[in-house]
Amino acid sequence: MMMAMLEAGGIQPLVDDHRPADESNRNGYYEFEPVLASRESVDWVPAAKGKAVKVIYALLDSLPRGFEYRVIFMIRDISEVVESQQKMLKRIGKEGAALPPEKLEGIFERERERSLTWLSDQENFQVLEIDFQQALTEPEVCSQAISNFLGGDLDLEEMAKIASPELRTVSRN
Repeated sequence: MMMAMLEAGGIQPLVDDHRPADESNRNGYYEFEPVLASRESVDWVPAAKGKAVKVIYALLDSLPRGFEYRVIFMIRDISEVVESQQKMLKRIGKEGAALPPEKLEGIFERERERSLTWLSDQENFQVLEIDFQQALTEPEVCSQAISNFLGGDLDLEEMAKIASPELRTVSRN
């Protein structure tokens, strides 16, 4: 959702479209495959300047120093994240983790907190936390906060159109 909001606001996403939109993510995945290999190579980073790039929190510490980063960190209820991932994996016929959802939730929560703590200690990272639920219920407020964080010249009306409560229903089906 956030990547689609940024694109609607006027920021070009860095994507490769290897993973098109589907039932699990109707706005698309907005992924750039080289990002997933950031532990091995970050050669893609210079090409990302001025663009929106989706980076999972577990890979943020792989990003090279010498660049300034603005991170919009989506905060979503961990149980919803686990449920959504399990449903997506089931839909595509893949096995999920062999751990019960409660254990996965604990692991994800600790990883998220570790990442936020790490980010707060980095001088070259500016972070804006956006609550997923608030983005769905108050898209105008979140769009304004995002625009302010990124320089103040995004198309707020188009951004707010992307954040729809239907996205929660889609992800939980």
